[in-house]
Amino acid sequence: TIFETPEECCKTSFTWVEPDACVADSEGIASFTDKFYIDTIAGSKCAQDCDIANGLPCMGNPESNLQRFDTVGDCCNGGLGWLDTDKCIADTNDVALVDQGSGNWYVDFALNESKGQCVKDCAVGGPSCGGLKDQSTVGYATSAQCCAYLSWVEPGDCSL
Repeated sequence: TIFETPEECCKTSFTWVEPDACVADSEGIASFTDKFYIDTIAGSKCAQDCDIANGLPCMGNPESNLQRFDTVGDCCNGGLGWLDTDKCIADTNDVALVDQGSGNWYVDFALNESKGQCVKDCAVGGPSCGGLKDQSTVGYATSAQCCAYLSWVEPGDCSL
């Protein structure tokens, strides 16, 4: 089939390719969509389709068959959903992520004579703060939910 325009060809024959990228490839011109794609070299972050001279997250044109996302958050959630979204975004932008904690409650079994006590998942400060919990530690939305798990602990001794 012969098409009148690159747009028509791309829309009809290359539906899996980002339309703007398909047209740019067809016309042999450098064009950026400013959309995000999975950085196939790093594999654990996204990159932006923009001039690399602009610095990160710009990594230039991806291969035209790669899926593109409107935002870095969409890329991290949709393309790298098994990763922590905040960490993915920070890695994409090459900035350090400072973990502030979830604010959830968890059991610290080192407290209350090793019977356990509920503390808040937070980086520093606050009367109930127990520090950052391990990823494998169960978190609870409220201190009451956490205390319900510690049925052997007196209610007054359950949380900090």
